Amino acid sequence: MSCSLCRLPFVPALGSMNPLPEHFPPDGFMTKAQYSYFESALGFGPRVHGLVKNFKFLSPNNFGTFDPPFLLNVAWAHPEFTFVMMHHVCGALFRRVMGCEGNTFEDQKRLCEVEVVMGPLGELEDAGELRGVDYANLGQKIDVKPFWRVGNDHGQNSFKYEEFQQSPLGDWLFTRPDSIPRFYPVVEAKHWGTIPHPDVIPAGTDILTRQPLDVLLAIIAHLDAPTFVKLTSTCRFLRAHALITFQPEARRLVLALPWAFAMTSELEKMTDAMRQAVPDPVRSPHDGDWLLYLSHVHRTKSMRVRRWLWANAEEAARVFEERKRASPYAEGKHTPEREKFDRQVESLYFPPMF
Repeated sequence: MSCSLCRLPFVPALGSMNPLPEHFPPDGFMTKAQYSYFESALGFGPRVHGLVKNFKFLSPNNFGTFDPPFLLNVAWAHPEFTFVMMHHVCGALFRRVMGCEGNTFEDQKRLCEVEVVMGPLGELEDAGELRGVDYANLGQKIDVKPFWRVGNDHGQNSFKYEEFQQSPLGDWLFTRPDSIPRFYPVVEAKHWGTIPHPDVIPAGTDILTRQPLDVLLAIIAHLDAPTFVKLTSTCRFLRAHALITFQPEARRLVLALPWAFAMTSELEKMTDAMRQAVPDPVRSPHDGDWLLYLSHVHRTKSMRVRRWLWANAEEAARVFEERKRASPYAEGKHTPEREKFDRQVESLYFPPMF
């Protein structure tokens, strides 16, 4: 079964009664932590009791939730419709882009509009896909459809793990995207290496490094991330300033990447110590080691996955907004479809218990 955002598979959870052998990844393909991530789902829609719930994949064609007070078991794919299921980080990023991360009724209702506005999810080779989203041509242009084998019935598609392993994507695409690099509130000595403090490094003789510091700062403020990193790596003088003087500029570049920060639902699952170890747009010091974090954002596999997922989420949200404006569910319309939907989700919403 596939996630509606990334189109990668779910793997059978322990509670699966009759799991299909082809739904399991090959031995050694996933670590225990990876398996735990890919067996879990965030499901939402106007047919979900509670509207937005955590699920486990129960092969061959079910998802179950064991969160008290609900014990739900739903058939994922039907001839008439398919439930929207996403891996947890996919769901977290999608909710951020959609502007509905909260547990309020309005936030959850907006998330449930996805199914009715975008129409039934795809079937057969398109099983689980959000209608109108051109997955293969977004961002890094990653197409996972060739790795899906169409089954004989609803919910019986299987992923070609062995073939995937031999592809260029096999090295990184299944990396857990919930692995966020550590943020250092100060530049640690080990990151300085042999580079002295910028105050004791004389300015260079080239046209750039002999400029006053305020001119350098004005130039740095207009650079994108790749150019910034390349420029500050050209000499010891610029590298030293990058570790101290230019840290706020590195922070600016990180802040421009929303996917580089933990989403609300991710933070809720973290301990206090874990939350202190990841960057926060407001709480983290402006002169912390944002340069190192920027480097990790662009070099680690987990963050590469998050960047890919964010592009998918942005496009899905764009298609949703475009279709909603022309649908019976558009804001301000009082159509029979809108009224029926509102009554349905109101009857299924349960306020947070704490």
